[in-house]
Parts: sequence; structure tokens; C-alpha cells
Amino acid sequence: MRKKCVLCMLIVFAGVILFTGCDPFMVPSPEGAINRFMDDFSNAQKSNDPDTIIQFFTFPFVSTNLETGESTTFSSEDMEARLKETHELFKITEYRFDDRQIQIVDSTNARVSGTENIILENIDTEEEMDLTYQTTYILVRIEGDWKIAEEEF
Repeated sequence: MRKKCVLCMLIVFAGVILFTGCDPFMVPSPEGAINRFMDDFSNAQKSNDPDTIIQFFTFPFVSTNLETGESTTFSSEDMEARLKETHELFKITEYRFDDRQIQIVDSTNARVSGTENIILENIDTEEEMDLTYQTTYILVRIEGDWKIAEEEF
């Protein structure tokens, strides 16, 4: 009986590996976890749901324009208001974070640089705006989850 249980478990694990490509015992690399986080962030942006998007940040959140040197610090309330205001005016029809370069600083800090490609549609006029710019996100790991603490653009 015990051998049958062990054999069944092995068959189930083999099936999981074959059908999903995922090893149930494999711990994802930090880079893999961050790539997955950034993919989830991209999907959240495309959802146009401020309540979903805000979950990817930690607060206070700092946004720095590298060209002007100006930094703005946001509380969660400030960010929520900013997101709601933006999504009342615009709908994100495309969001990609391409050419990712991940730098692991230590077990709880990382930098992700890349090209943000965003297509916004004005809700009133239906005109589209295509935005492309270089961005670096500073991530912190809180209770095992990556969160965006800062952005530099």
C-alpha cells in the first residue's frame, strides 16, 4: 500500500513537470521572481484598476525625474488619488517594460532598468498617446514579496 502511494505521488509530480514545465521543488531565482513580478505589474497596469496597481508599491514611494533632479514622495493616499485621477482621464491600452536589466543588490533590494512603452487612450477624445522612456525601478522585498519603492526616469 505504501509503495502504491509513493508511486502515485511520483506520477503526479512527473505529470506536473511534464504538463506545466515547472519543477514543484525548484525555488525560483531572484531574477526569475523579479521578472514574474514585473510581468504581473505590466498586467496590472493594463487592467486600468488603481486598486490592483497600488498593490505593487510600498510607501512612501519616491519618483525622481533624472533630467530635472526633481523628486516627489507619495503616501499611499497620494498614490491612490494620482492613479484614480489618471485612470479617469486615460485608459492604458498597452503597457510593456522591455529590455529589462536586473541588478540584485542583496536579498531584499534590487534595481530593474528598462524601456517603458505605454499607449494611453484619452477617454473623452479616444486619441492615443504613445509614450516611451527609460525607467529604473528600485525594488524592496517585504515579507517575501517584491514591491516598488522608487522610480527613476
